[in-house]
Amino acid sequence: MGQGSSKFYAVPVGEKKDGESHVYRNPNNTQKLLDNFEGETTVQGIFLRSCRKFPNNRCLGKQVVTGENSRHYVYKTYLEVRNVAEQLGSGIKNLNLIPNPVMYEGQELRMIGIFSKNREEWLLLDIANTLYGNTMIPLYDTLGLESIPYILEQTQLSTLFISSTSVETLLKVKECHALKFVMYIEKKFQNIFHFYKNE
Repeated sequence: MGQGSSKFYAVPVGEKKDGESHVYRNPNNTQKLLDNFEGETTVQGIFLRSCRKFPNNRCLGKQVVTGENSRHYVYKTYLEVRNVAEQLGSGIKNLNLIPNPVMYEGQELRMIGIFSKNREEWLLLDIANTLYGNTMIPLYDTLGLESIPYILEQTQLSTLFISSTSVETLLKVKECHALKFVMYIEKKFQNIFHFYKNE
C-alpha cells in the first residue's frame, strides 16, 4: 500500500512498568533530558532566543491544498512569526481587548479566549499571548455546549477569537457573561454573518 520510509520523533526508553506506558524521548536524546536553553527559563525567552539565533529558519508551516491531489507546505520564518505575533499582541493591548484582568491566587491574569481547532492562527495567537504575558483560554467543541458558558463565567473573558466553524456553536450559547468582543480569524466569516443576519 505505498509504504514509505518512516521517521520516528519519539522512541521508548527504559523498562515499561506494569500499568504504565513506556517513557518516550527524542531519538537524538535518549540518555538524558535536555533542560538547558542557554539560560532561558520561560517559553517567551526560548522563543525569542530562537528568533535571534535562527531568524530565517522555518518556524511555522501549513499545508495548502491546490488541487484534488496537490498539496504543499508554506512556511513562515521565526522572524515572520515574531513580527505577526508582535503585531497581534500589540493590537490586543492597544485596543484594550482585555479590559478587566482577573485576580487569581494573588496574581493578575490577563485572559483572552480562542474557539477554534488548532491551526496557524491559533499558534500565532498563542505566541502573541506568550510575548505579551496574556493567558490564552482555549474553548473546544469536544467539551460540549454546556462547558462554554461555564468557562466564560469562570474566566470572565471579554474577548474571544473564533473560527467560522465555531460560530454556529457560539450562537447557541445563552449566557456569555463578560464577553464583549468576538474577533473572527478568517475572511470566510462574512458569508456566515450574512446568512445568520438574514435568518
